[in-house]
Amino acid sequence: MQIITRQEAKAKGLKHYYTGKPCKRGHVYKRFVSTCLCVKCAKLFARPSKGIKATYHPFCKIVNDALASTDRKEFRIKYNKSYMAASKRGILDLLTKRMPPPQTRGKWDRRAILVCAAKYRMASDWCSDHPGAYDAAQRLGILSEATAHMERDLSDYDAVYIWGCKSGNEWLCKVGVTSVRLGYERIKSVSKKSGIACEFAIIAKSKNALQAEALLKKIGKQAGFGGFNGSTEFRLLNAKNLKNANEVIYEYADTATH
Repeated sequence: MQIITRQEAKAKGLKHYYTGKPCKRGHVYKRFVSTCLCVKCAKLFARPSKGIKATYHPFCKIVNDALASTDRKEFRIKYNKSYMAASKRGILDLLTKRMPPPQTRGKWDRRAILVCAAKYRMASDWCSDHPGAYDAAQRLGILSEATAHMERDLSDYDAVYIWGCKSGNEWLCKVGVTSVRLGYERIKSVSKKSGIACEFAIIAKSKNALQAEALLKKIGKQAGFGGFNGSTEFRLLNAKNLKNANEVIYEYADTATH
């Protein structure tokens, strides 16, 4: 297998790159350009779990749906399942390369985002009125800065959770905050979109869910994902880390469910 850097592979529109060096789990194998994840590791993480149906989107359908779309917006709205599947497989940029760039791509730089955000008191209102600015803030990594002055409705963020699956001697887990109303539905949705199995889950209603989430993000190490919403919240935990994470949740919990 020929060695090629991620930057070179991305410039050529390739799905994979190859460093010739072992990944964190010792696999000397090609990696996804979109996530930097080893292909063999990805197969370990994508095991279907009980209670969550594993789905497969045929490659030919993804390509045909992309060809039937005139721009990214139409592809995302009209063929959402194919769009998400393309994103997960790291081929979205390749399939949409022929399409015109989003109109807001050049409009929302750092200054424009912060000026726009400054007019809003609630992040939800800003996102609703200016989704392009909100998405650009996420893409540029300045969402926290843009929303620092805004109030957060805790009724929408009153549950902290951890879920994941076993991978060798470690646990691949996602931590985060959601609403009690969404609960397990949120977990099922992210599991389906990411292709990562949910073998266990703990959700706890908490008045201090955000503080608990901040502590959970310091436990273990980042899984190194990227390319989809919430990817940076995936962490690799050993048995001791997982025990510590559970203790954090129970310490901050008003009520907890498994």
